[in-house]
Amino acid sequence: MRKTDTINTETLLRVIQSVSSKKAEPFKYWNALKKQLVDQEGFSELSSNMGQLKLPATDGKLRETDVANMKTVLRIIQSIPSKNAEPFKQWLAPEEATR
Repeated sequence: MRKTDTINTETLLRVIQSVSSKKAEPFKYWNALKKQLVDQEGFSELSSNMGQLKLPATDGKLRETDVANMKTVLRIIQSIPSKNAEPFKQWLAPEEATR
């Protein structure tokens, strides 16, 4: 019997775009937030719920980018103490509920 791979059809989102759309230095913000989530909020499963894919960057080159499923991104967004995160939370929560 031949073993076949199963294709995962789960939607993955770029974490950096989800958490730092209006920040001047999005990578620094995401790295600080990631550390805070693990150290202060006990979200130790963060790295196991995320992956990295090579996706096109703004310069057109393929770069490794943190990606996560909707549930993980929603959990990350919920930890951001900003009113700017509210519209994204409101969009993402119903999306996750339908899955």
